[in-house]
Amino acid sequence: MIDSKKGNSGSILVLVIITTSLFLVILLGSISVALLEQKLNIRKVARVQALHVAEAGVNYYRWALYHDKKEYCNKETCVGGPDYGPYGPYPYTDSGGENITGYYELYITPPPPNGSTIVRVKSVGWMADYPEIKRNIEVMLGISSWTTYATMTNGADADLGYGVGSEVWGPVHCNYGCVSFDGIANNIVTSSQPGCGNDFGVYTCRNGCDVNWDGNDPPQNLPDPERSNFRGGRDMGTHIPIVSFSDSVGGEYMNSIYDKATSSDGLLFDPADAGTADSDSDPFYWGCQSDGTCAAGFRITFKAGNKFDMRSVSSKSGNYKVQSESTAREYEVPVNGVIFVKHSVWVSGQFDNGASGTRATIFAFKDPIDGAGNADIIIHDNMLYSTTTGIDALGLIAQHDVTFSEHCSNNLEVDAALLAKTGSRFAPNFVPNKNSVTIYGNTASFLRPSMSAGFNNRYYVYDNNLTFGPPPHYPSTGQYTFISWKEE
Repeated sequence: MIDSKKGNSGSILVLVIITTSLFLVILLGSISVALLEQKLNIRKVARVQALHVAEAGVNYYRWALYHDKKEYCNKETCVGGPDYGPYGPYPYTDSGGENITGYYELYITPPPPNGSTIVRVKSVGWMADYPEIKRNIEVMLGISSWTTYATMTNGADADLGYGVGSEVWGPVHCNYGCVSFDGIANNIVTSSQPGCGNDFGVYTCRNGCDVNWDGNDPPQNLPDPERSNFRGGRDMGTHIPIVSFSDSVGGEYMNSIYDKATSSDGLLFDPADAGTADSDSDPFYWGCQSDGTCAAGFRITFKAGNKFDMRSVSSKSGNYKVQSESTAREYEVPVNGVIFVKHSVWVSGQFDNGASGTRATIFAFKDPIDGAGNADIIIHDNMLYSTTTGIDALGLIAQHDVTFSEHCSNNLEVDAALLAKTGSRFAPNFVPNKNSVTIYGNTASFLRPSMSAGFNNRYYVYDNNLTFGPPPHYPSTGQYTFISWKEE
């Protein structure tokens, strides 16, 4: 006879073993899943932390550029293209600065030699415990140039004035004077002065004058709604930053530009006698000032193929018309774009260099180059880009005035950034007046500009490409700011 108790015990034992096995399988599976999930979470955290480390790298380099705007190698041996790096790796420590938790490498692409202030920085970050998990951030950093304004003037001598025949696309600013604006402003007009006498810092008499300034800084009694000719608004008062001519275009800046002109990548034209002229200048024109062949200055005509013609000018009329000049000599626009002439310069021509574009800046400065000399830049005739996409850029920087020749077209167009360091942008008294002038780019002058004596209609169109892609080595203001941010 079979013992039922023993049979039941065996069945129960088998059931216990099976149940225990299933439990262990489930338990071990749960533990494995938990461990895997923990590992994945740790890796997710490491991935997020690697991004923070990469961000720390680009923020560090913005700080480095703040202290040295031309430091593109992090004070190490420079690495050329195409990668421009890596520099590092550099340790990233915890908030207490005691333990290394990660690392980042930097790839730093400097601006091109003939224009643009844009620096590209790529930062690759990872955690010390997970070096295989890397995150890449690439940013573009740029400094706003003086070409940020359609028109900018120091204005200490008189108010900045725009008559009824004027229309401006782009910001307008005056440092120390007020702005009389009877034309059309399609962007904001600003002055660092709250008011002048009874007038607002920015005022108009178009279709009736503004009410008197209330004496507040900034004014509290501006019309509401705003006057119709201020289509982009107006602002005034000491809260508007002053853009310093002496700081941005001072001796340190001019000496650095002269170094670029005398390098193998630049061009220098010095009309002084042999033995006195700079030995790095083109010897062909040595002594031309003494013999009278360039007594009035030089004329530059841009043409196709990234080239220009150079002529010496022996005489001019009272309204800056060239009366006698030499035959042309052809030159290539230099690698760094700097054409430095120690005399006045007439300019005209047409850029046409295909997809490469043409980028140049002409400096007209007599000795001492950091002094108050009287070298001018004169617009001889139309000066045109091949395209307005930003591949072309021309800077015209005069020691004294930027003015216009009586020879110029009745409907003149000038594609350039114009800067009169110590003088004004003005048109002589043409009789009869020319019909119109259109300046595509920007203008800046130390003294009050005046164009109505020469042109019935004046159109100022701001070139947005110039903000971070100015002509070569154009003056800049401020510090590097982020233009773009992306993760690769």
